[in-house]
Amino acid sequence: MKIDFTIPKNTILTEGIHTVKVTGITIGTNLKTGNKFFKCVFSNKEGFLPQWFYITDGSKPFLRKLFNACGIYDDIAEVKDLLNKELKIQVVYKNLINPVTGEITKEISSCVNFEFLNNFN
Repeated sequence: MKIDFTIPKNTILTEGIHTVKVTGITIGTNLKTGNKFFKCVFSNKEGFLPQWFYITDGSKPFLRKLFNACGIYDDIAEVKDLLNKELKIQVVYKNLINPVTGEITKEISSCVNFEFLNNFN
């Protein structure tokens, strides 16, 4: 029997809609702005997507969609309750452009939509 000791390299999820599980949560505060944030890691067998969410009045409708897609409908919700929840996310890629030179400096992936996963285990 042969054993393959290579460890598969995790990759960022491709553009499109993916069924994922929240496999990691990190909570923090931006030292420059003082804004609180949390980072979710969305994962499936194809890869993962780390996504930072800043908690501001403007972001609350978007955050509510995330919580609702995870089956959490409370008016005051605990971020850690997202852990191990399954949902569908939409991933897009965007280019960051240097405003001075017009050159693309980086390509970033981002989660732009959430959907409830209709499975009742």
